[in-house]
Amino acid sequence: MLRPRALAAVVTTVRSAMLHGVLGKAAGRRPVAARLLHTTFPLHGLRDGPPHDWGQAELDALFRDLPDLHAKFDPMVDALPPPQPPEGFYASEDPRDHTYADVGKFYEVSDEDLETYFKEGICGELYKQWRSFSGRSQAILIRPQALEIIECLRKSLINGRGDSRDHLGGHPIVLDGPRGCGKSCVLNHVIHFARKEGWLVVSIPSARDVFTHYRDNYREDSVHEDYSGCWDIPPSADEFLDLMLVENEDTLKEIPVKDTKLLEKYDITEPGSDQSLFGMIVGAKELGPTYVGQCPMDFRAELNRVIERPVLLTIDQYNSFFGPSNFKDVYDHTIGAQELSMVRAFLPLHGLTNGKIVVANCYRHPFRSTMNRFSLAPFTLHIPRFSRKEFEQMIAYYRQVEWLLSDPHDELIDRFWALTSGRGDKLFLCAGWSGQQTF
Repeated sequence: MLRPRALAAVVTTVRSAMLHGVLGKAAGRRPVAARLLHTTFPLHGLRDGPPHDWGQAELDALFRDLPDLHAKFDPMVDALPPPQPPEGFYASEDPRDHTYADVGKFYEVSDEDLETYFKEGICGELYKQWRSFSGRSQAILIRPQALEIIECLRKSLINGRGDSRDHLGGHPIVLDGPRGCGKSCVLNHVIHFARKEGWLVVSIPSARDVFTHYRDNYREDSVHEDYSGCWDIPPSADEFLDLMLVENEDTLKEIPVKDTKLLEKYDITEPGSDQSLFGMIVGAKELGPTYVGQCPMDFRAELNRVIERPVLLTIDQYNSFFGPSNFKDVYDHTIGAQELSMVRAFLPLHGLTNGKIVVANCYRHPFRSTMNRFSLAPFTLHIPRFSRKEFEQMIAYYRQVEWLLSDPHDELIDRFWALTSGRGDKLFLCAGWSGQQTF
C-alpha cells in the first residue's frame, strides 16, 4: 500500500508520461508543454492531489480520454466554423459602464483604446495571447475584484480632490494570489477605467524589467553610488522616464513642479521654460546620465504633491523589489533590489495626496514578510484561481477566436479545469496544444 506522498509522486510521474506522449506531439510541439502542466490538480475540489485511497483503477479512469485529444483530423473538412456568441456574452466596451451584473462576461478592448490607453503596454501575458488570436478579438474577463477596486477609485475622491479615503480607509491595494489567477488582467481592467475617467495613471507593466533587471547590456560605470548610499542605474532610469513620457505626455505638461529646488536642479527656472513634470523629465535627459539617474526619485516625490488630477500608481510584479537585481558593484557583488535608488523611491505604498496605489505581486519572490516595512499597511485583495463557471466562459471565448476548432463537451471542460488547477495561463497552453484537434 503506497503512502499518500508516494502515491502523489506516482500520479506526477504518470501524468508526465501521458502528457509527453499526448500533448507533446501535437502540431510538432516540443514536450516543454508537459513540464508546464506538472501540478497537483484539484480534481473535485481537492487542491493537494488525489485522495489517499486512489488506486490504479482510478488513475486509469483519470487518463482514459487523454489520447483522444491527439486524434488526427483534416482541418479543411472536420473543423467547424466558430459559433455566434450567445446574447450577453460580451459586456460594454467602456469599463465605466461595468457593474456586478457583468461579472463573468468578457469585454472587448478596441485597437483605438489599446493605442490610446495602453501606450506603455499590457500587464502580464495577455497581449501575447491576443497576438496568438491573429487580431480576431482582444477581450478581458470581468472579475468581481476589478469592480471592487473600481468602486474604491470612485469613492476615494471627495469633491474632485481628496484625502484618498474610501471604504478601505485610504489603504493601498495589493493584489495577491497564486500564479495564473488573473492578477494582471484585473490590473489592466482598473488601468483602463482610470484612464477613461481622466486620471493621471503611472503604470509600470513589469517592475522586474524596468527597475531591477535591465535587459540591455550596460557598462560598469553606469552603476554608481549616489549621495544617499543607494545605487543609481542611469540606463534603467532612462527607460523608466521614456515610459512616463509615452504614457502621459499631454497630462504631464499640465502639472507644474511644486518643489522650487527641483526647478533649479533641472535648469528650468528661466521665464518661458517648461516648468511642468514633462519639462523636468526632458531637462534631466538634456543634463546627462547623473540627472537621469536621480530624476525618477524626484518624479515619485512630485507625484505625492499632485492635486490637479487624481493619480493612480500601478506596479505589476511589485514583489520583485524584494529580491536580487542583475546589477553588480565594482567588486562583482550582486546588488539587492532594495539597494537601488529607484526601488527605494517606489517601494513605499503611501504618500499620494490625491489618488490611489494598486500593485500586483508575482510568484518569483517572497512577499508577506515585508508588509511591516510600510507605515501605512496595504490592504491585500486575494484573487482566487478561476472557477469552473469562469473556465467554461474562457473556453467559450477561445472557441470564438478559433483557438479551439470545435465545441468541447462538459466532461472535457472538467478535465481541463482539473488538469490546469484553475490556472488561466495553463488553460491557454492546454487549449492551444489541443486546439488543432476536434473533440
